[in-house]
Amino acid sequence: MSSSKQYFPALTGIRALAAYTVFLTHYNPFAEASWLGLLLREGNSGVTVFFVLSGFLIATRYGQRVEMRREWIVDYFRNRFARIYPVYFLVTLATFVVLYLRPDYDLIGRWAGYTTQDMVLVAGLNFTLTKAFFYPFVFTGIAQGWTLTVEECFYALAV
Repeated sequence: MSSSKQYFPALTGIRALAAYTVFLTHYNPFAEASWLGLLLREGNSGVTVFFVLSGFLIATRYGQRVEMRREWIVDYFRNRFARIYPVYFLVTLATFVVLYLRPDYDLIGRWAGYTTQDMVLVAGLNFTLTKAFFYPFVFTGIAQGWTLTVEECFYALAV
């Protein structure tokens, strides 16, 4: 089996566990003071697991066949973009439409105070996956989307 087509079934299970821990961190159904609540509060480490798995899979799939040619790099980034961006775009668009129509839904509490120019800036940073470069905007839009800035930087550094 070629290295570009390798599948690691065990990693699927680990990725599922990481996803569940991240979900339960954001939606902790247990009391904060309980031992289970405190444990689940640390589930954000699932993000780190995802980054490590991404690094391993990219190194395994692309490590021996990196070519510093324009065509290869364009294909590489197109594949990364196609895996992440379409769903992110749709969910982010829906989020900003809701925030525009119902600013009181903003959990951070900033949206209602933004000018139209601020809203355009925040939307632009979110849609271009660059919001994590600018601390005041890290948690705007879909708060967890900051990780995509990190992931895209990782993809760029991996080649």
